[in-house]
Amino acid sequence: MVDIQLTGIFPRSNELIRATWDYEKGKIDKETLENKIEKDTKRIIELQLQTGFRYITDGMLLWQDLFRPFIENIEGISPGPLTRWFNNNTFFRKPIIDNKLSSSRTFLHEYIYVDLLSENGHWKVILPGLFTFVKLSADTYYKNFKNLIMDFSRIIKAEITNLTNRGASFIQFNEPAITWCTLTKEEINLAKEAYRFLIDDVSARTCIHTYFGDATPILSPLLDYPVDYIGVDFYSTTFEEIREISFSKGLLCGCIDSRSSLLEKPSNISSFIEDVNEYMKPQDMVISQNCDLEFLPRNVAEKKVKLLAEVLKMLEGKL
Repeated sequence: MVDIQLTGIFPRSNELIRATWDYEKGKIDKETLENKIEKDTKRIIELQLQTGFRYITDGMLLWQDLFRPFIENIEGISPGPLTRWFNNNTFFRKPIIDNKLSSSRTFLHEYIYVDLLSENGHWKVILPGLFTFVKLSADTYYKNFKNLIMDFSRIIKAEITNLTNRGASFIQFNEPAITWCTLTKEEINLAKEAYRFLIDDVSARTCIHTYFGDATPILSPLLDYPVDYIGVDFYSTTFEEIREISFSKGLLCGCIDSRSSLLEKPSNISSFIEDVNEYMKPQDMVISQNCDLEFLPRNVAEKKVKLLAEVLKMLEGKL
């Protein structure tokens, strides 16, 4: 099976950006802004439906960054300073772990347009990877990788259960830090066990997506993780370095560059995917961007989504 999907936060439209500025200046009220966000979300969903997406997202317009919903709702986390998001000109609010992590309720459904997504069939959820959350947080309480990652995974597990009960059928964990940090063998094994606990009995398909860095050193260990797909950013990972790896899972193929306004040629991408399939022989393949499209202007992001549909059409009957 070959599919096309989004991998993260979608850029806001110019109209919504202006509305956000107006709200911050007190020119419009919160309800007006929320209506603008919902209107923009509907456009993003419709774009995916029109271009043949099987699993759709809402664009994550209610997420200020990948960690913000967790900072705002989990006890034991305080908001830290704005911090550069890897080597990008965007920032995230650093989580400060200053007490034991706990949550008395589920909350992620409040950041997702569940009703809009459920009206249109299969939908996916994109979450911070366990390793990335732990490594990018400032931990002043646990000072122990195992205890922190397990407590966080318990909270995420409750969220996944809630979201799959509401209809989510694809769960993606974004793990950019896993390509930036040098993992010890112990950390690799502890993270694997945390993921095993996290997705045990989960009915949805699951994916760990790596990006912003070279996945070559970590790819073989990741293939032993209990998920259905592994994602690779092929603008940071050289295909020739990993093509001999026996790929025993589905592959999320990050072959559209979300950090460049240059539009790829569909024929080049199609040819590349055929090569990937020939050498790596993944069980399934998702064709996608290498990371969030939020780094691009909205009109360019929309063109890149439509480009995915062109590539998918070119591959019909070839894989």
